[in-house]
Amino acid sequence: MMYLTNEQYERKVEALKKAAEKVGYTLEIHVSEDYINRRSSLWHGGAIATLSKNNTLVSHGKEIVEEDLKINIDAIGDICLEIDGEMFKDKANTGRMCGELISAGYENDDELWEAIDKDKIYIDANNWYEISGNYRGYFVDLECVSDYDDYLETIQEVIDNIENFEQDIKDLS
Repeated sequence: MMYLTNEQYERKVEALKKAAEKVGYTLEIHVSEDYINRRSSLWHGGAIATLSKNNTLVSHGKEIVEEDLKINIDAIGDICLEIDGEMFKDKANTGRMCGELISAGYENDDELWEAIDKDKIYIDANNWYEISGNYRGYFVDLECVSDYDDYLETIQEVIDNIENFEQDIKDLS
């Protein structure tokens, strides 16, 4: 993962929002800007981002915006990490591991992965970024896991494959 300054992060997020708009979606990132360099799923739990497709209908001369389809990116899993010999678990997707990692002195993805490589942190169970949908108010489980462990890369992956995700959501609803 690449370390980003605030300015680089803002440019990346703006580029993602424009790319989403280009394919007919609005992007909302649910992650605090404090996580600019904590983009691995190990820091997070639950909702990460939502891409919403809005259909505008005209009825009796008035525009009505109807949210038709959403694509969700969530950090999901049963994290079990051994940090410096002590076991920590987050099986409820609450993002609890972030506090444990910070308490142990880890501040960003680079430090996290270096500690894992040096066996200071052992991963017994993991999180991942999962992609699901909502279509006409109904949840659609795509059973799809991102190829990336960086939420910005996962958002880009969804945008790059938006037509496939959209079709799968409609087919499974």
